[in-house]
Amino acid sequence: MKMLKGALVRLGISIAVALFLVGCAVPLADEANYVAKVLSQVQRASTNITTLSALASNPQVNDPAWREQVSKQLVELRDIAIAARALTPPASLADAHQSYMSTISQLEQIAISVEQGIATGDPARMREAMSLLAEAERLLMTVQGLIGG
Repeated sequence: MKMLKGALVRLGISIAVALFLVGCAVPLADEANYVAKVLSQVQRASTNITTLSALASNPQVNDPAWREQVSKQLVELRDIAIAARALTPPASLADAHQSYMSTISQLEQIAISVEQGIATGDPARMREAMSLLAEAERLLMTVQGLIGG
């Protein structure tokens, strides 16, 4: 009987420790999931910025193929922004998330400026908007560092 009682006590302690560890793992899992999503979004946005910068190096606002390529990149940036705004950060990354949201807002403003440059056929306005891409890239790298990537 004493052996059974001792085994039950050890089992109870093991269960309590396991529940404690699971409770601790949930926030860590949430944080890891959030970080993975943000890092994926940052990588996608960086790829878009690189492509847009290449396109901006030789703006051809009257070329439908060029405009389509730019449009595709802008749509992708908007999709990233929508996904980013849907994220709920863990409390430990709330400040980093605010920085990320500021960067996302800047990317959205750049997209609007590029679209206006294309709509007006003004290559100078396009180049001006595209020059902001370097700053957006720097901000994305800052966010990546804050998130831990």
